[in-house]
Formats: sequence, C-alpha cells, structure tokens
Amino acid sequence: MYRATKDIVLPTTITGSLPRPSWFTENLGMRSFLDAMVNNHFREQYVDAVSVYIHEQELAGLDILTDGDAHFDSDVGGQSWTNYPPRHMGGFDRHPQPTPAGKGGLGFPPGHILHDYLEARVMPGIDGPVTRGDLQYAAMWKTAQRLTKKPMKFGTIGPELGQDSIDAGKIAGAVGFAAVVLYMIASYGWFGAMASFALVINIAGLMALLSLLGATLTLPGIAGIVLTMGMAVDANVLIYERIREELRLGKGPARSVELGFEKAFSAIMDSNVTAIITAVIMFWIGSGPVRGFAVTLGFGILTSMFTAVYVTRLVIATWMAWRRPKSIVV
Repeated sequence: MYRATKDIVLPTTITGSLPRPSWFTENLGMRSFLDAMVNNHFREQYVDAVSVYIHEQELAGLDILTDGDAHFDSDVGGQSWTNYPPRHMGGFDRHPQPTPAGKGGLGFPPGHILHDYLEARVMPGIDGPVTRGDLQYAAMWKTAQRLTKKPMKFGTIGPELGQDSIDAGKIAGAVGFAAVVLYMIASYGWFGAMASFALVINIAGLMALLSLLGATLTLPGIAGIVLTMGMAVDANVLIYERIREELRLGKGPARSVELGFEKAFSAIMDSNVTAIITAVIMFWIGSGPVRGFAVTLGFGILTSMFTAVYVTRLVIATWMAWRRPKSIVV
C-alpha cells in the first residue's frame, strides 16, 4: 500500500473468536517489539504462543515454517498487531484518536468479532512522509528461528511461499523438459521428436489427473513431476534400442518397429511396477511432503507408461502409414 513497504512482508494477526485461548499474549499496545520483550510476562507468553504455532507446522510436515500469522494479543481482534506497521513506521500520527463509540462496527451485530474490533479500532493519520521507521521485523524472525531447526520465513504461508513454489516449479519444469527433448532429438532424431510429443501428452494427462483428484501441488510434488519427465522417456529409450537391434538384423522398418515395442514391453512393465510399489510404500509410510512426492510420482508412472507404449506407438504407426518409408534411422 505504501512505497516504503512495497518489498517487505507486513506482520498479520489471528483474530479468532472469543473466548481466546489462555496463551494469547498480553496487549502490545504502542510499545515496539523489543521494548515489549523486555517485560518477562510478555516475553514468556509471546514465545509460548509462537512455539505452539511452530510446533503445529512441524507436525504438519512443512519444509519451510512461517512466522507471520503467529501474532496473538489480548486486545480486541489482536488490534496491537494489525495496527503495528503504521504505529511504528515513520510519517504516522503517534497519538491517534479512538473511533467514536457506536460508529465503528455498525455493519456487524454486537458480539461479532468484527463489530468488537471496529469499535475499538484506532488507526493513526498521516502527518508526514511515510518511511519504514522502526518495525523490528528481524528481531521477530530471530525469536521464531531460535525455536526450530527448520528454516523460518517471515510472512504468511499463502501467496508468498505459494508464488515461490510456482516460480521454482516453472523453472525446474522448463529446464527439465528442454533437457529431455534435446537429448531425445540428439539421440534418436525424428523418432526422438515423436517421443517428445508423447511427453507433452504425458505431462498434460498427469496435470489433468491431479486436478481431477483435487491434489495440492507442493514443492515435493513438483519434484515428482520433473522426475516423471525423465522417467517417461526411459521406456522410449528401451523401445528405440530394441528397434535398432532389429534393424541391424536386417528386418524391414515396419517389422522392426513392431518387434521393438513387443520385446521392450516386458522390461518396461517390470521397471514401472517396481517404481509404483516404491511410490505406494512412500505414501503408506511417509507423511506430508513425502506423500505429495509419492502421489505425483505414482500417477506420473501410470501416465508415462500409457504415453510411452501406446501414444508413441500410435504416432509412429500413423507416420509410417502416411510416409511408407523404405528405411528408417533410429
């Protein structure tokens, strides 16, 4: 909202509903974070609240924990935290006037959490250039990071980390796909291009299947998809090597392709079945991120099995029926 904070994450609060848990921290008020932490009563309650929040994330199996929704307050709606940025940034009135009684929460019935919050809401006005002031976010992050061995990120688990995952997945997927396509074309020429087309069908089918099941795509899940890209063309490599063997024995193009698919099928089936068994074991024994990886890996194996054996064969058969080549180079 302000240029002074456009590239930093502002703290948030959990308002909840009354009555609040007994471990909500006492009112932060107008104090800065470090000033409040000097008070033993505030510090013990704050650290206790944040440790509970972090522990729940660890139990959920998250790789990266967050401190940003872990600000609790005995004030109505955690008002001390929702008003924390403007109260400690430069350019805001240090002595805001309270909302006139009976006018702030007219849109909500008495007893509603937003009615209570808006009745007590005090937002300072702007009386000068807005600057970052003394937000002390580094001190909040350090307090939370000392409570866990996992990496701690200041902010919320929603858009910030979600966008990071999307960006990382796009880059990894694009690089992985490009590397696989280049290798297949360099190794098998036109047949490698047909295998790459089947790979596109494979990824599209996998994404459609995950969407149909309502699966949430996490970083481990993205890793499973990228791994699926490499595994998907493994079957094509086995098939093409078999076709090369038949061509070296002097058989014709059509017969070599037919025998290549037939003789490679058993090896493809064995390797994929063992991989699916591994995915099932990971899903059964693991939790959280491990399960996300197992789901995408398992479904990726199924779609790659279908596209490598049937889609690739259909594409090759269609091309050969159209061009009727006297010889082929694989």
